[in-house]
Amino acid sequence: MSISRENSVIKMTWHLDEPDAHKLSTALEDQTDELADVIGLWEAENGLWSVEAYLKAGQNTDQALEIVRPLAETLGVTLQGYSHEVLSDRNWVAEGLKDLKPLSAGRFFIHGQHDRNERRGGGINIELDAGQAFGTGHHGTTLGCLIALDKVLKYQSPQNMLDLGCGTGILAIAAARATSRPVLASDIDPIAVQVTRANAKINNVGPLINAVTAVGTHHAVLQTRAPYDLIMANILAGPLMKLAPKITPLLTPKGRLILSGLLLHQAARIIARYRTQGLVLVSREELDGWATLTLVHP
Repeated sequence: MSISRENSVIKMTWHLDEPDAHKLSTALEDQTDELADVIGLWEAENGLWSVEAYLKAGQNTDQALEIVRPLAETLGVTLQGYSHEVLSDRNWVAEGLKDLKPLSAGRFFIHGQHDRNERRGGGINIELDAGQAFGTGHHGTTLGCLIALDKVLKYQSPQNMLDLGCGTGILAIAAARATSRPVLASDIDPIAVQVTRANAKINNVGPLINAVTAVGTHHAVLQTRAPYDLIMANILAGPLMKLAPKITPLLTPKGRLILSGLLLHQAARIIARYRTQGLVLVSREELDGWATLTLVHP
C-alpha cells in the first residue's frame, strides 16, 4: 500500500550489505531532484547498513520504489527489505545533514557548526549550516570539485569566477576564501540561492559572493560579468552536454572549467562534447564512482 501524507515527511530505509549500501546511496544522491530531500547512510545491526531517504513533499512510497528498485537492479545491488516512517513536519534536511563528519579536500576543511572545535590551522576552514540545499563536500562530485579547485589555485589566480549550480555555495565560498576575489553563484533553485547567501555570511565572504536564481546561463548578470577565468559546474551529465556551447564562450582564453556530477562512464562523452567547443582535458579526479574534469583552451 502506498503511503503519502501532506505536511509530513516520509523516511524510507533500505537495508543492505555494506558495499551495496555505498553503491545505492551514491546513486541516489543523483536522484535527489526527483526522489528525496536528503539521503543518509548509516551502519545498522547484524552487519547490514541502512540507506535512508527523506522523500520530497508529495512523493509517496510507491513512487519511491519505482525509482529505487530499477536503480538497484541496474547496480547489481540486493535490497534486503525496506521500512518507512511518517515523521512530523521538521527541517529533515537539517536533521539528515547535521551528523556529517568534517572532511579535508586539499587546503579546504569542511565542517558543520557542531564541529567548530575541530577546525585546523594552516588551511581554509569552511563552515556549512545544514539547510535545504545540497553540496556538503561529502559526495564524490563535490569533494572532487574541491580537490580540482585546490589544484587550479596552485598555478592560477582567478580574478573572476562563476559557480554554476551552486547548491549550498560550498565551491563559491571555497574559491572566495582562497582568493579574496568575487564569485558569482547561480542555481535554478531559489532555496539554494538563499542557503548560499547565508553560508557566505557565516564564512565572512558575503560581500564577495553574488548569488542569483538562474536557469543554466540565462541571466543578465551571468552574461554581463563574463568572461570568467574559472567556471565550476557541479550539475549532471545531461545539462552539461546541453550547456557546452553556452558555457564555453563565457571562459577567458586561458580560463579553467571544472565539471562534475558525472558517473565514470559519462566522462568520455563529456570530454568529447567540450572538445568540439575547443577545450581539452588537463586533470581528472575519480571518487566513489564519480568523475570531476578540469578543462582548458589548448
